[in-house]
Amino acid sequence: MRIKLTITALVVACAHLGAQRPAKPSPVCIVVADSAWQMAPQTTQTEVRPGWQIVDVKLKDKTTRYLWGNASRQMADTATPTFVVDPGSATLADFVIIPLRQKREYRRFPHPDFRQCEHIAFDLDAAEVRLRADERFSVTLRQALRPGEYVVVNLKAAPLNESGDMEVYPFSVKK
Repeated sequence: MRIKLTITALVVACAHLGAQRPAKPSPVCIVVADSAWQMAPQTTQTEVRPGWQIVDVKLKDKTTRYLWGNASRQMADTATPTFVVDPGSATLADFVIIPLRQKREYRRFPHPDFRQCEHIAFDLDAAEVRLRADERFSVTLRQALRPGEYVVVNLKAAPLNESGDMEVYPFSVKK
C-alpha cells in the first residue's frame, strides 16, 4: 500500500512539474536527415585572469570565454549544414557561426568579444536563405565547414550577466 501511494505521489508530482514549465521552442534548429531538430542552448562561461602589476602600472586583465565539455551533443550530418532560424526581434544577419578551439575539457572562443571572432554570417553572401511556410528561415551555408566545433550566436541578444555571457547553440561537424 505504501509503495503504491509513493509511486502515485511521484507520478502526480512529475506531471505537475512538467505542466508548470512549458518547453520554450529554440529559435535555432539544425536539419539532420531532412528533419529539423531543435538545438539546445548552452551558456558561455567567462574567466578573467588578473594582469601583471609592474611598479605602478597594471597590465590589462585577460578574459577568456569558453563552453564546458570537449564536444557538443548536436552533430551536423554534412559539412554544409542547413539551419532553421526564427530571428524574432533580431534580423537574420545578426546570427553568426563562430568556430571554437578545442581543448581537453572545454571549447574556447578565439576572442572574448564575439564580434571580433572570425565568423560566418547568415546573410545572402555566405548562405542560401529561403522563407519557410512557418515564417522561419531556412539557411544553407554555401561554403563547407572544416571538421570541428562551432556555435551559432545571436549577436544582438542581451548578455545574461555582467560578464557578458550569452546563450549559444553549439554543434559539431564530423571528420
